[in-house]
Amino acid sequence: MRSFCFKNLLVASSGIILLILLVTSCAQIPSSPKSVEMLSAKLLSIETRSGVTQEFILIRPSNPVATAILLGGYGTYQMKSSFGNPTITGKSRVGFLVRSREGFAKQGLMVAVLNAPSDQPTEPMMPSFRLTDEHAQDIKALVSYLRREANIPVWLVGICKGCFSAISGCIQIKEGIDGIVLASCITKRGERSGIPPAYPDGILSMDLGRINVPALIAYHKGDKCRATSPLNAPRIKGALVNSPKAEVRYFKGGKKPVTGPCQALAPHGFYGIENQVVSAIAEFIKANSK
Repeated sequence: MRSFCFKNLLVASSGIILLILLVTSCAQIPSSPKSVEMLSAKLLSIETRSGVTQEFILIRPSNPVATAILLGGYGTYQMKSSFGNPTITGKSRVGFLVRSREGFAKQGLMVAVLNAPSDQPTEPMMPSFRLTDEHAQDIKALVSYLRREANIPVWLVGICKGCFSAISGCIQIKEGIDGIVLASCITKRGERSGIPPAYPDGILSMDLGRINVPALIAYHKGDKCRATSPLNAPRIKGALVNSPKAEVRYFKGGKKPVTGPCQALAPHGFYGIENQVVSAIAEFIKANSK
């Protein structure tokens, strides 16, 4: 009987000691130096023109400092919402801006991923439409919506053919755009690119002198796409004569390409260095937002 009581006492004492050790060790665990950013995402649609709706995914961090409207090169996406969680399916989902959308939001930016409007069912969204007044109206309506959502600076971020959207929107909207980011820009028209003949030098054929907001030009040094040569980055910067700050950023490295040179999973789409490029773009946006 005494042996049984003694064993119980040992077990109880061991339990108390273990509990003390657990409490002490938990108290010694250092708190995280930076809290995890909470993101909310939803699939939305607004009317931008009479009978035309504009679909987009909105991702909002808890305290956004600026808004980035992401204008991908493909432009036409299959957007869905499952149990309130918006997703993008199909081959277009691998585009740099699209696959990095949450990365931008984690940098403190409210993010809008723009789909093609309801009257543009073609895939991809062609430059001939991206250059129209109608497309600029769609972007302007979205900017107005986003400013009501959060009264913070709005930037247009384009890649490849999306640069036509960003530049055209910036020029035509005038008020309400605080900056522009141009990545892997097209500076040479291809015969089957859908770019109108009036733009033989791609975006260099546009009136870049009308852009009067800060501008970041981003290229991968290893971009082998003939239409988006990084060698033309200085020419783009030189044409932005009225931008208060125009800067070129070159990147290098990444993973071995698994697509063609003008597609997303190659240096053209910053494959393998997404976080580095997203961070640099976000830093420029935050540093140059009023």
